[in-house]
Amino acid sequence: MEMNFGRWEMQPWDEISRSDLDAWAQDPLGFCPPGGESVQQLRQRVLAFLQDKREAPALLLVTHGGVMKVLVGLAHDEAPAVWQARRFDYGGLIQLSLDQTLLDSEFGD
Repeated sequence: MEMNFGRWEMQPWDEISRSDLDAWAQDPLGFCPPGGESVQQLRQRVLAFLQDKREAPALLLVTHGGVMKVLVGLAHDEAPAVWQARRFDYGGLIQLSLDQTLLDSEFGD
């Protein structure tokens, strides 16, 4: 499931208040659109999914760009500013290998 943009969902950018957009720009990881979730919450949700699937030998995921950004960022141990700036082609295919020790460190195992 892609990031929940709450009341921003399906709204044109010019319908979102300038102050809300500025607040989002000031805190891209922590800002939560009204009724939605923050990028940090999305990241935690993806990590929880991976934790739940940690015994699977392989996964095939069909997902949205926000989730892919988190996954690629984890796979490459990237800073948030790097993975948030990534762009993916529509319908693209990406193969990743996630280091279990990196995931364990995210969960404090």
